[in-house]
Amino acid sequence: MGKGNVFIFSISDNTIRTRYGDSTAKGFKLETILPPTVNSGMGEQIRNLYPDGRCFLWGARKRQETLTLWKEMAAEDLIVGCGPGVVLSAAFILGKMDDPEPAARIWPDSPADPYRLLCFMEEPYLGHSPIVTQLFRYLGEDCRGFRKLPPEQSRYIKED
Repeated sequence: MGKGNVFIFSISDNTIRTRYGDSTAKGFKLETILPPTVNSGMGEQIRNLYPDGRCFLWGARKRQETLTLWKEMAAEDLIVGCGPGVVLSAAFILGKMDDPEPAARIWPDSPADPYRLLCFMEEPYLGHSPIVTQLFRYLGEDCRGFRKLPPEQSRYIKED
């Protein structure tokens, strides 16, 4: 299980941010991501996480820096999505999978470089909360990129 780590990812492109918000609010049909023909252990595990057939996920491209952080992510860690100056979503991680096939089904616009590092999460809390000075204690001043918060900032989030 996770150690209560907090991971931040940013969505700076307005088109992607809109698409992310729409898809995250609705979730994805599980059969879109994992067709019935997928019988791997991981596919069954993901199906068990979402008995109502609607799943929530985030994905990253497989780069050395993202892969290193993604490997540190675990169930019960928190993942927070930010846009320029705002917090857009927060959710607890349920599981993860490195697989280009499901990524290509939901993000077909990048087949050569898919968002294959998948992170399955609980239904996220969605909003559009400005990152004001008071939130710097939790998130820091820079909410760009993909990063893991230092332990003291993670502790503030868990304690408050």
